[in-house]
Amino acid sequence: MNRRYSTRLFRKVLVPVIHGVDSRAAVNAALLIADRSIIDLVGIVGIAEGESLSSAALPARHVRKVLRGLATSADLHAMQRIRVSHKPWDEVMQVVREESADLLIMEAAHLPLLDVNDTHLLRHPPCDVVIAGGNVPPHAGNVLISLRGGPYAELSLRLGLSMMRTSKAGITALHVSPMQTSRLGDPAFMGADKVLKNLPKVKRKTIKTDDPQRAILEAAQESDMLVMGAPAWRKGEPLSVGPIAEALLRSGSRGVLVVKSRRPLPSNMESEVAGQNAISILVDRWFADRKSVV
Repeated sequence: MNRRYSTRLFRKVLVPVIHGVDSRAAVNAALLIADRSIIDLVGIVGIAEGESLSSAALPARHVRKVLRGLATSADLHAMQRIRVSHKPWDEVMQVVREESADLLIMEAAHLPLLDVNDTHLLRHPPCDVVIAGGNVPPHAGNVLISLRGGPYAELSLRLGLSMMRTSKAGITALHVSPMQTSRLGDPAFMGADKVLKNLPKVKRKTIKTDDPQRAILEAAQESDMLVMGAPAWRKGEPLSVGPIAEALLRSGSRGVLVVKSRRPLPSNMESEVAGQNAISILVDRWFADRKSVV
């Protein structure tokens, strides 16, 4: 029996357009990652507790105008209804569920406006999340993906493969390891390493250093954009994209995509099986245009 896999690595991509934030970086990221036909823009207006919903009339009209402009210029679909809520993050999550979105792309500046610090939803999101910021270009020639292992590596690679397919971007997989490693190397990276060996179009770069932040920042200067996993978020701490991403955002010289997989990190990140099982399906999807006999 012949079997053909779907070439789409994402089914539905949702980009919130929030009143008070320029959403161009998130829109550009969506265009790099996915076909226009599966990208939806949704307008969100947050209002303070105690204010009436009618107070959002003017902001809602502004957001509708912005949506129309983005939809027209980028040939995207914009939802007609503008969502107004005292809890805008809950509203975003509601749209994710209604539309069965499997990828949510937000601006880094959305986090404080959506008031997500007091919720666990970004720690356990209903879909994969990308936080976009900096100078995300409409066309990326070279994208650097910083990889270790586990579900964040899977999502990062899915983004990279989608960008190769959709926007013809060149992808470089970066692995930063300590100067002193065991004879077996970095166990958490073994799964990703095996998959990368089957992706000859993905360039590879390995750096051994005891200063991984500096190494990633220096490597990012040679690319148009950096893709990396989100830092660990602990209860009670403010949400952050991490020191490396924040440094790039402050400089404004590069675009950065911080990924958060809906699947939790394995309890043992040193497990080779955890890393390998998380991303092995990518090889089948990448060669989706080939028929295999089963």
